[in-house]
Amino acid sequence: MLFNFSTVLALLAWVYLVLFPSRPFTHKMIVGAVVALLGLLYASLLLDALPLLDFASFKSLNGWAALLQKPGMPLLLWVHILAFNLLAGVFIAANAAKHGISYMMVLPYFIFTATLGPVGFILYLLVRWNHTRNYFSDNF
Repeated sequence: MLFNFSTVLALLAWVYLVLFPSRPFTHKMIVGAVVALLGLLYASLLLDALPLLDFASFKSLNGWAALLQKPGMPLLLWVHILAFNLLAGVFIAANAAKHGISYMMVLPYFIFTATLGPVGFILYLLVRWNHTRNYFSDNF
């Protein structure tokens, strides 16, 4: 149930971001409501998972794989991914507007960011670099 709730919530936020990327209310609503709600869900899931965590597992890939086998851990990771991908999407929308990059130019990178996270983000940075001729353009 929480998997479905978080997935649908994030999907609705992405649809809203794709339809209304430059409206200031869009960014406020996604960060202040959707990402915050996902953050609260994440914190709740993390508190439930704390007794299951072996912090030594964080030191190796095999340890991470073992952690993901524990109940609730895949959902915890999923909510984390949803929240951060949405933050990256809001950044792309605001940053593209700041640099005069057209909506149609960044639309594909919203989709890549929603589904592939860092891949979409780095592709957007390459588009921005091409547009501004400065990879280290102002971010905020």
